[in-house]
Amino acid sequence: MEIEVNKGFSHNWALVANWRIARLMGNYEGAFRNDNNQADPGISSLFDLTEGKLGLIGQQQGIGPLNTDRRHVINTYVTYVLDHSKLKSMVFGAGVKVQSGVPLTTLAAQQAYGDPGEVPLFGRGDLGRAPVTGSVDAHVEYPWKISERFTLKFGFDAFNIANSRRETLSNQNVDSGFGIANPDFQKPFTANPNAPNLTGSFFTAPFSSRASVRLTF
Repeated sequence: MEIEVNKGFSHNWALVANWRIARLMGNYEGAFRNDNNQADPGISSLFDLTEGKLGLIGQQQGIGPLNTDRRHVINTYVTYVLDHSKLKSMVFGAGVKVQSGVPLTTLAAQQAYGDPGEVPLFGRGDLGRAPVTGSVDAHVEYPWKISERFTLKFGFDAFNIANSRRETLSNQNVDSGFGIANPDFQKPFTANPNAPNLTGSFFTAPFSSRASVRLTF
């Protein structure tokens, strides 16, 4: 379900806001595994592993929240334009995004593969959820009219102005190989030679900014 509140530009300002409430349940997310970042679409190990009699795939067949499930996502963007003073036509904008964390699952190595992060041992989402994350962004733009045809626009954007660095995912691998305990279980991800698939940042992006000059005609 998605709830939207939109205000078209009038009286110098405009607003676009939406709140999405969703649930993603199942036991197979498709050909690419996001929980262990398996970067080889089409050969997902969740498709390869079957029930068997030795209990080596845990609760893989059980229904639970899939790893990209986010219950709430909220976006709000507002724009205001000055219509008087020496700064007439200057544009101010702000954006706020908040989203709930993804489910966290105890993932164990499977004997045939030996790699960590294969089997949802106790069911999906058994470790709770990653923290709620959010950011506040800002935009300023000033148009300088050179002639009737040409306008030079100076802009500045600031992203995550609070410089929030919240963790977006923790280490869900209970072992670093079949039967080998993982000392970093449930800790923030770092470089791990036993999990080469796990690359990238698992924290929200830090503060960044961008300046721009555009010529429109």
